[in-house]
Amino acid sequence: MSNRSSNRSQKLQEAQNLKEKGNESFKKRQYDKAVDFYSQAIDCDPNEPVIYSNRAQAYLKLKRPESAKVDCDAALSLDTTFIKALYRRGVAQVGLGLLECAIKDFEQILRLEPANADAAKEIGNLEQTDRTSGPLVVEFRAVDKPPMLRSRQELHRIPVEVISEAHSTAADETASLTEDMQQSTIEGVQRKAQIVETVDTVSQARKEVPRVPPVPSTLYQFLIDYRVLKNHPDVFAEYFMQIDPALYELLFGEMMDSDMLSDLVDGLERKVAGSQVINALVMERLLALTKMSTFDMAVLFWSDKERNALRAVLRSIKEREKDCELKVMSSVCEAFGIVL
Repeated sequence: MSNRSSNRSQKLQEAQNLKEKGNESFKKRQYDKAVDFYSQAIDCDPNEPVIYSNRAQAYLKLKRPESAKVDCDAALSLDTTFIKALYRRGVAQVGLGLLECAIKDFEQILRLEPANADAAKEIGNLEQTDRTSGPLVVEFRAVDKPPMLRSRQELHRIPVEVISEAHSTAADETASLTEDMQQSTIEGVQRKAQIVETVDTVSQARKEVPRVPPVPSTLYQFLIDYRVLKNHPDVFAEYFMQIDPALYELLFGEMMDSDMLSDLVDGLERKVAGSQVINALVMERLLALTKMSTFDMAVLFWSDKERNALRAVLRSIKEREKDCELKVMSSVCEAFGIVL
């Protein structure tokens, strides 16, 4: 056996041992400790979906649905039929207020496993939820990052009040939060709108082409906007293009995944083909995305379809912009794994 194979086997065994330690900590309700063990296991074996799913469950116990969703996305990128990861992502998305997305996950479970009583129960609960009983309250916490990626500024827990807006024939519901942004560029920004949404009316809203929302100032607002726009990639691309790249980490840092990137590229392909965007700005934003902490994971499991769509975008820009900076084009191609 070669040294490389031997080292690989040792890493996999170490990952298994660390996962078991995480499981033991979880059984003892030592959820923070379990997260630490699972994180170490992932470092040893980043291609094992079960470890991501287990850490997601620990995050759910710690009431950190945003971190749980990130881990479930990673697990499902490795195994799209992983029932536990689908269920846990559904639970996480309920905690984030992404009810339509949660229902889709639970419905996917029933397609894979029609007798799954837990998924059926969750769908029933969501469909019977009385959305007029009170405001939707969603709590966001900072997602764990490796030490070298963490902010040097001291983090504080801040009460947030946001009112966001959507249009529907259902009863109106207002959700409010207050936020004092740490970044100096957006300090003091407050956004007000109304949240009006039920599971039934979302389907109707998806059939209508929405207006481009204003630039978001919070992760919460971005998630609400993306939930509406993801079924309209060209509108999502226009919305995304107006966001300053300096705000990317703040607005959707740990939430960026393969689906979000795919929707963006799909929309950009249409916009670039129709000469509806400034090509230099497209390149600037694509380059900024490649520098995000979650980029490698988001693009790792892209299919040929997504890469071909981006290749079409880049080729079109290269043909039209003869003076396109080659260094930027080269950096984007290399990061996305694209050969023109």
